[in-house]
Amino acid sequence: MNNTLDFDLDDLAPVDDDSEEAMEALWSGDLTVLSQHHTKPNGSHSFVLAHDRSVTWGIPGEPQLVAIAVARDLRQSTFTFETSHHATASFAQNWLAERGCPLDRIALRGGDYIEPADDLTVQVEQQIQKSGTRYEVLDTYTSDDRPGEAWTLVNDSQATQAPVRLFF
Repeated sequence: MNNTLDFDLDDLAPVDDDSEEAMEALWSGDLTVLSQHHTKPNGSHSFVLAHDRSVTWGIPGEPQLVAIAVARDLRQSTFTFETSHHATASFAQNWLAERGCPLDRIALRGGDYIEPADDLTVQVEQQIQKSGTRYEVLDTYTSDDRPGEAWTLVNDSQATQAPVRLFF
């Protein structure tokens, strides 16, 4: 795991106010990079999944994972910077995949990461990661007290009955 966070934006300007605000809202000193992928050879896109330690001091229950997508237009010397906060890694990975990041490049397996307890857990994680816009997030909760927990409440657009789902 490489914890260095450098988006290489020094010679680029934000394409809009939203990009500038999203970039300024994050302080790299509060982020622990969990996974990152940068496109090659010219590095036009960066995708990062990180834990935002500052959230633990904010509103109780707020999601502590942040997904970051950066798109650089090197010809125009501009960049687009987007972020999205999530309670669980699978939903953050889905958000990044929707912006063009290959899922295998931001996987959280082996090394410092806990392996899933069983095959059903792996199946549910993959279902969320590959679901596209199927799930509309209604609410989330994250607790870092002992024992920690995180959940995401969603509306499943493909469900014919009882479309509300809770992923714990």
